Amino acid sequence: MRRSNMLVALLAVAVTGVSQGAAAQTTAETQKEERHHELACTAATVGGAVLGAAVGSLFGGGLGKTLFEAAGAGLGVAGGRHLKCRE
Repeated sequence: MRRSNMLVALLAVAVTGVSQGAAAQTTAETQKEERHHELACTAATVGGAVLGAAVGSLFGGGLGKTLFEAAGAGLGVAGGRHLKCRE
């Protein structure tokens, strides 16, 4: 009887260790996905701002050109965030 109790205890420890290992792996994968999402969101936001400002600079002159660049950058940020920063 004592031997079977020891076997049950050993099996319980083994199962617990496996489930904790799976949870740790899931957590690591989740963190990796979150980092990837954050990087994609940042890249899209910055890229949208740069592209929008570049397109805006093609229009107007003087103060109007500056305003078009700012508006283009703002729209680019909004577009980039809309495409990549969704949860």
